[in-house]
Amino acid sequence: MTLFPELCDTVLGTSILGRARAAGKLTVCCHNIRDYSGDPKYHRVDDTPYGGGMGMVMQAEPIFRCYEAVCGQLEGKKPHVIYLSPQGSVLTQQRALELSRMESLVLLCGHYEGVDERILEEIVDEEISIGDYVLTGGELPALVLADTVGRLCPGVLSDDVCFEEESHFSGLLEYPQYTRPPEWRGRTVPAVLQSGHHANILAWRREQSLERTQRKRPDLLAWAQLTDEDRRTLQRLAGEEKSSSAERMWARLVRYHKRYKRRAYSVWSFGSGPEEADELSSLVRRGIKKATASALELYEHRGEPVPQPGDLSVILDGSGEAACVIETVSVSILPFDEVTEEFAALEGEGDRSLAHWKAVHEGFFQKEYAAEGLAFSTGIPVVCEEFRVIFR
Repeated sequence: MTLFPELCDTVLGTSILGRARAAGKLTVCCHNIRDYSGDPKYHRVDDTPYGGGMGMVMQAEPIFRCYEAVCGQLEGKKPHVIYLSPQGSVLTQQRALELSRMESLVLLCGHYEGVDERILEEIVDEEISIGDYVLTGGELPALVLADTVGRLCPGVLSDDVCFEEESHFSGLLEYPQYTRPPEWRGRTVPAVLQSGHHANILAWRREQSLERTQRKRPDLLAWAQLTDEDRRTLQRLAGEEKSSSAERMWARLVRYHKRYKRRAYSVWSFGSGPEEADELSSLVRRGIKKATASALELYEHRGEPVPQPGDLSVILDGSGEAACVIETVSVSILPFDEVTEEFAALEGEGDRSLAHWKAVHEGFFQKEYAAEGLAFSTGIPVVCEEFRVIFR
């Protein structure tokens, strides 16, 4: 039910839905609400809102007459009526699948400032939104709903597999797709897809779906249909995520600076959490932070090597993505109380003063020492490391 049936018919008459309608697999009718106006001359269906305000509101009576006519065509059977509204529940693939199993749906498209609330109370069963934004009318959302529901109806697609493997159907995003030629502009189709080994192809596609969903839409994993093997795959992918990001950045570095090709590097992030890692890696990338301080005793306690001039490191941001590559320029060891104003300025944090440096690092080192069961004092030896960014 709409004020613009021509718009809807144009879209619904093309592509898959158009072919399904022509073949009798699906019936979609567009009803013009203006045909049921009580105004024979101008066919008006709107009026000013009670209480004042901008815009016009669609009247209840023309919509109700249109609805009665639709019910008449359905031989009196009550259809499920949906009002497309930003106040509705957001459309999901699961809800589309449920709607596709209903015998008949009626989609009400609002316009102007909306419709008289009484018609919603009288005939509407459900309100649905396609996203948190405002459109000029309900026609585009209705077309989106008609498309996503219609293609799930029996016989519309040639095979259920056509939609069962698509993004969102099982809660996961779809795996990458390729077609001929096998190589295009130096990019090749993954070898597994050209192998003809069906089981390996299925395993590869499932892993790709899991990886894409974890990287792009991790919120979907909360309700996705996951097996125990899927969960093990996600755990493995989570463990590989940081290193793979660092590896990609390192590969780009050595492509342009071949002298680093045979050098080793470490991967780590600044601070004690994602927010600090984001903030400090940003300071490094902007050339503000050129040094870092760490506790010598903690290196010794953990059995880790102390930084040395020439060390290379890939620095991660708060999301575990590689931010830049740094090279250690110099290393000196000083008691905490003897760290200089100049070094504090090189660290680049806060107002870059020594007072700020001591306040922040004392708290940081106290937590680090406590986690290792050690006692902190302001006389601890501090590794003062200066570095430069060599790639970002």
